Amino acid sequence: MQAFVLEGDTIARLEGVKEIHEAHELGKRLWLDLDERTAASDELLLETFKIHPLVCEDIWLDRSVPKIDRFDDYLYIIVHGVR
Repeated sequence: MQAFVLEGDTIARLEGVKEIHEAHELGKRLWLDLDERTAASDELLLETFKIHPLVCEDIWLDRSVPKIDRFDDYLYIIVHGVR
């Protein structure tokens, strides 16, 4: 698990739940890169980012259909790149 955060005009790499949580609490813009499902990654999604539990499950599924789900504080969007 790692995240990339915009620090001024540079991008910093963060590793670990604590660093990612702190950056999120400070309102920094993050790109979260999750390699595999772990208890720590689920905790980060559920507790830090307040992701709905069903979305947390959905994140780890292989899905072929694009979709958009609207929640109070965020949109969950699945898109596919053009080849």
